[in-house]
Amino acid sequence: MPVPIRPDSIVARVVRSLFELESPPGPDEIQSAYRSLQSEGLWGLALQRCSQVHGNLSDTMKSDFMACIIWEMRCLAVLKELSTRTEGLGIPIVTFKGCSLAFSGGYRPGQRAFGDIDLAIPKAGKEKLVMILRELGYFVGERQGEALREGIYLDLHNHPLHQLAGALENDPDSWFREAVPLDPRSGKVLRLHFRHEFILSLFHGAKHAFSRVNWLVDLVILMNQQNPAVLAQAVQHYRAQRHLWLAGECLKHWFDMDLPQALKQACAPPRVWDPVTPFILKRILARTAPDYLGMLTPLWATRGLHKKLRYLQKTLFPDNIGFRARIRQLLKMALELRSEQAKRDS
Repeated sequence: MPVPIRPDSIVARVVRSLFELESPPGPDEIQSAYRSLQSEGLWGLALQRCSQVHGNLSDTMKSDFMACIIWEMRCLAVLKELSTRTEGLGIPIVTFKGCSLAFSGGYRPGQRAFGDIDLAIPKAGKEKLVMILRELGYFVGERQGEALREGIYLDLHNHPLHQLAGALENDPDSWFREAVPLDPRSGKVLRLHFRHEFILSLFHGAKHAFSRVNWLVDLVILMNQQNPAVLAQAVQHYRAQRHLWLAGECLKHWFDMDLPQALKQACAPPRVWDPVTPFILKRILARTAPDYLGMLTPLWATRGLHKKLRYLQKTLFPDNIGFRARIRQLLKMALELRSEQAKRDS
C-alpha cells in the first residue's frame, strides 16, 4: 500500500515546489524519500526541481535523471517510427496519459514518469497497426491489447475511455476528431484535447483510488494550462462532478492546495444519505483503498441503469478473477462499509 501523505511530507513538498508554493527539499531529503518518490512517479520531478534550486546532486542522482531523459527520447523515437510507418494509411494514432502529458508542455524533460506508452487506435485501423508492429519486431499479445519490443511496452486501446466510452460519451469518435499534434519529434502522432485529457485523468485517478499522486499533479498542470471555466463545462458534460470533488479533497488534505473557484463550483459532494462515497474518500486519503474500491467510481458518471448494471457486472465479476475470490472481496468490503456506517451513526 502507498504511504499516507501530509502537507509537510517530502512528497508533498516536491509537488508544491513544482507550482512555486515552496522551495523543494534538498538532495539528502529527497534521497531519504527515494522509495516513496519513485512509487508515486515523482522521482524525476524531485531530481529536476532539486537540481534547479539547490544544484548539488550526487553522481547517482545525475545518472538517474539522465536515465529519465533517455527514456523519454526512446519513447519519442518509437512514436516517430510508428508515425512514419502508418503515414498515408489513414490510421490515427493518439497517445494519452503519462506519455502524452510528458510532452504536452506542462512538464519539463524528465519530470513526468511513465512506464509504458498508451495508444488509442480506432477499431477499423487496429488490424493494420498490429501487422505493422509485428513487422517492426514487436511481440503482440493474443488479444492484441499490448505490444513489447526491447523494453518498450505499448498499451493498445480502441478508445482512451476503454469500456466507459459508450457509457459516458454519446459521440466517442469526437475524442479522435479533436485530438491535436503531440510533438514535432513524434511525427504525426496525436494527443487528446486538453479537456479530454483532464476528464480522463479524473476518471483514471479515481478508478485506481489515486494510488499514485502524479495523477493529481497532472490535473493541476492541466488546470493551469486551460481556462478553468472550460474545464468546468467538460466536467458537467461528462458527469464528473463527484470525481472532481474527490480530486479536490485529495489536493486539500495531501498538499494543502485548492481547486480554482470555477472548478470548485462544478464539484458534487456526496449527499447526506450516501455512506459509500465518504467511505471511499476516507480509504483513499489514508492510502488504504484497494483497486476494486476505486473501480466503483465510474458508476458516478455512467448514464442509465442498464449501463450502470452492465459496468457493475464486468467490475464485480471480471474474467481474470475467480468467482469465489471475488465474493470474498465483496463480503469484506460490505463488512467494512457496515462498520464505517455504524461509527458514523454512533
